[in-house]
Amino acid sequence: MMFLATHRDMVADEQLPGVLDTLHKRLREILLPQFREQLIYCDTERDDFVFTLNAAKPEKEDRECAEIIRECLSRGGEGGREVKVPLRWYALYQKLLEVANELGKKVLPRELCQQVAESMEMDDESCGEALNFFDGLNMLFYFPDILPQLVFMEPQMLLDKVSELVEETYHMRQGKKAVPGEKLRFRDHGEVTEKFLGEFESHYEPPLFTPKELVTLLKGLLVFAEMSKDVYFMPCLLQVVAWKVVEEHRVSGGKALALHFPDSGPLMGTFCSTVAYLLSPENSHPCPWRVVQNEAGAPECLHRNVIEFTVSDYAGAVSLIDHFTHFELHIHTAEDHEAELWKLAHDAVFAGLKKAGKTIGYTNNTPVPAIVCPAHPHPAKPHPATVKKGVWTCSISSKNFGKVAEVSVPWMSVCTSHSAESATSSPSSSSSAVPSTSQPPLSVSSTTATTTTNTPGESFLA
Repeated sequence: MMFLATHRDMVADEQLPGVLDTLHKRLREILLPQFREQLIYCDTERDDFVFTLNAAKPEKEDRECAEIIRECLSRGGEGGREVKVPLRWYALYQKLLEVANELGKKVLPRELCQQVAESMEMDDESCGEALNFFDGLNMLFYFPDILPQLVFMEPQMLLDKVSELVEETYHMRQGKKAVPGEKLRFRDHGEVTEKFLGEFESHYEPPLFTPKELVTLLKGLLVFAEMSKDVYFMPCLLQVVAWKVVEEHRVSGGKALALHFPDSGPLMGTFCSTVAYLLSPENSHPCPWRVVQNEAGAPECLHRNVIEFTVSDYAGAVSLIDHFTHFELHIHTAEDHEAELWKLAHDAVFAGLKKAGKTIGYTNNTPVPAIVCPAHPHPAKPHPATVKKGVWTCSISSKNFGKVAEVSVPWMSVCTSHSAESATSSPSSSSSAVPSTSQPPLSVSSTTATTTTNTPGESFLA
């Protein structure tokens, strides 16, 4: 697990006073000591694991940091790998780059790509296979299931578009920009509409790529979640709230369903993508789920680490909590409706986790259903306890265990069979995942092109 902070120059110029210290402190609270062994450190003596870099205008210090990162990655995994590329596909890719440069475009119509392919005696199927292949190598972005009509020849433009929104919320929350009334909901809840997105003019290429296409794409990639008709929000832009706020939306007595990720905790983007799925029409358990709103139409509980939902035709509410080491699911309803709502919420959340994993490209990120550990020493830092054959065992210390009968677990009787099935299945990988955008050099032989590329990292969905 590696953390990289950009814009080191802004920190050095004191444009972001105290931001690194705050970042270090918050990450240590979330990650230590549970994930100490998984972290890559830049300074082990200080427990410093946030690498800082200015990639836009690198200086000597930045280049040295980049080299350290390359060394760490090469030690921690397989490093570079060679991929055999059919020569005709490589020739098509080079021709498409040439066409895009001549037109001064970063986005090409899929139809134009096919015309170029036909001029090289390649049919539509071969063209699609080639585009999917280079998408998998991070050399272009192609989303045949979401935006089949477009090919992004410069993937960085999409990353820059999302980064633009992230940067805007940061500056608003730091008070560096005046925030008119219409932007308050964006600042507080990451809320956007097509009209609002149109105010950010950079990185669009009308008429091919406009705010309408951006919304379609980010909805399909589970980056945007539906607030109401034609109104969306970005879960990743929500603000983390203090424990006392989270605690208000938990049910006491150990009744929660804890989602325990036994390998290394929930992977980046899992919570946000699951939230987007729960609020999408694709969620049929049943739809619609909605964010709880007050009489004025404002969200009552919409934060990065806790969100409260209502479910159509069911009295009460469902709270989903991200502890960053595990998730918790809580049901707020009358006792006679509890069993039915538990089954529904359980099935929907596990379906969302599976869809999130497939969309992001994770192949093994399925949690184990668990209970909130009855033996946790600190009430503000709950953790899961796994359950097997009627005995619970603390996920932190196996010395703490006991019979499940000693705690009240209302979800277990209605969800056990499905939980066991979900816990043993893993979401499949997806070719539509959005990896990093480095474009490696290529070398061509007489029959194949060989490309050396790094193992794909986290996508911008996270």
